[in-house]
Formats: sequence, structure tokens, C-alpha cells
Amino acid sequence: MKLREQINRISGLRYVTDELCIHSAAGRRCLMEQEWLTDKVAIEELLSRVDTAISFRSEIRKQRGIEEIAHKLTQLHDIKGTIQTLSHRTVCTDIDLFEVKYLAILNEDIRDLIRFYELEGISSPLPDLSHIVSVLDPEEKKIPHFYIYDAYSIKLKELRAQLKIETDEEKKSIIRNAGLEEEDVVRKQLSQLLSPHATSLETALEMLGALDLLLAKVELFVQLQWSRPRSAQQTTTLVGLVHPQVLCILGEKGDTFQPVDISIPKEPTLITGANMAGKSVLLQAVALAQTLYQYGFYVPAAKAEICPVDNVMLSLGDAQDIREGLSSYGAEMMYLSAIAD
Repeated sequence: MKLREQINRISGLRYVTDELCIHSAAGRRCLMEQEWLTDKVAIEELLSRVDTAISFRSEIRKQRGIEEIAHKLTQLHDIKGTIQTLSHRTVCTDIDLFEVKYLAILNEDIRDLIRFYELEGISSPLPDLSHIVSVLDPEEKKIPHFYIYDAYSIKLKELRAQLKIETDEEKKSIIRNAGLEEEDVVRKQLSQLLSPHATSLETALEMLGALDLLLAKVELFVQLQWSRPRSAQQTTTLVGLVHPQVLCILGEKGDTFQPVDISIPKEPTLITGANMAGKSVLLQAVALAQTLYQYGFYVPAAKAEICPVDNVMLSLGDAQDIREGLSSYGAEMMYLSAIAD
């Protein structure tokens, strides 16, 4: 189950994702396509990378490196469609080749920054795309544009030289057309040469998007002072739990949110209290914390130990569905029936 499928089901989840300062479309897609994790090892791996990135912030040099990487990631374009074109062995346009070159150069720049500032712990090793840079940047200028260089074809170089000195318009037209045909030949050759590297390009794109998301998480968790949840075996324990969206709304009104401590064993748990005592908000906060944990996020609590679960199902409030002709009671019964199934 991807995060995009949960975003309107879990109260406060969209608020949290909107607060993330993600720099790129690739990073935003990576966020929305995150899978629901039930394996403790996989969850701990994501959380450990956040821990590492936060620890680097205490070192001035490494913090500078993280800031440089974040700045680079503002230049990351989501070229998944272009990479698919390349993988299908379709002849690329100049724009396609530019996008591939741009991604490869950006990947290599960030690889260099990670090595230089010794930031290896924040990401799995990025793929080596230096060979792609060499192919698309034969003049080694690392300029972010693409051009069919003379270096790609001796014939093309000769035709361009002839075009510069020819004065007869009819002959110039013939030479120009011959040059365009040769450029098409070069595009086809470059596409064939780069096609086997489509997987590496896709890996680089996904990993850079994940890195963008990671750095956004770090900024948010440090700013809001959220805590790293620990994986539990039997009982989920949340200390100082708040609902971040409600906390923000109350803060804007000059009111405060009372943090809650709660322990939830595997057995059914009953919460009782007077009307307007905060039972619904508490349930929403618990559901949000559980969901955030299983997508590799810190949680809005002072301390958290959470047991992974297969799913979070929350039934609260007015579930009336006019489009289906159901009353609030009928809609609620339908939803509870789906949960029971």
C-alpha cells in the first residue's frame, strides 16, 4: 500500500506531507510511492538514515555538505518518461539527450559531494554515471545543455565546415540537409549506445529522489522536535503524543494541546471519557503516529515504541456518502463491515 493511498484516509497525514520541504518532483513522487512497511528491519533502515543525517548536522563541515547537496537537488528533474523512452530503444530527441546528460552530471556532482564531505551514511551508493557524462559531454565542459557535437561524426564536421564557406544558396541547402540527416544518424547511434544504461539512470533518479525526501524529513523532524520511534514486540507505547495539525491550529489561536501518554497492547483497548474530552483526536493521533512509523518517519511524540501492523483502519465522525445514497449510519456500517472482512 503506497502512501498516496493513505493520504486522505489518515487524519493529519496530508498536513505532514505538505510541511515537507521537498525540492524536486522526483522527491515528491518518491514520497507518494513509498510502500507501507511491516518488516522491522526495513523500517529501522529508513529511520537509521534519518538518524545519521541528523547527527551530521552537529558537524559544521558535514552540515555544509548537506546544504550543498540540498541546493543541487533543486535542479533534479523527474525524467522517468525519458528513461522509459531510452529503455525501449526509441531514438531520443535532443531534449531527451539533454535530460539524460543533465541527470548524469547532477548524479556525479552529488556523488562527489558525498565523498568529499564523507556523507556516505545518508544514502546507498549512487550509481556511477561518469560514462554517460563522457558520451554526452565529449568536450568535457559540464555545461547543462545538449548539442550534436562535431566530435560525434567526421562527416558531420566536414559538412558544417563546408556550409560555413559555401556561398551558393542551392548548394548550401543541399549541404544543410545532408547535415541534418547525419545528425539523425548520430542521435540514433547515441540512443543505441545509451539504451543499455537506462536501468542505471532510473536507479540514480530514484535514489536522488529518495535523498531529497530524506533531507526534507530531517529538516521537518528537527524543526518540530519529533522523536525516533523504536520497534516494539508486544505493546505500542506513545509518550507525549500530539496531533501536529491540531497542535498548529490551537497554537494559531493562542491555545495549547495537552500531550497524551498511551499504551496499546495486542488485546482490544477501550478509551472512555466525557464528550469533547479529546478521544477522537487521540485516536487520530495514534493512527497518524502508527502510519508515519510504517513509512519510515519520526513521530510527533516525546518517546515512541511501536509494533508494526498490517494495516491501520480508522472509523470516526460523519461517514455520510450522498453519492451512494447512504445515511451517516449506513455509511459507517458499510465501512465497519469492510474492516471486519
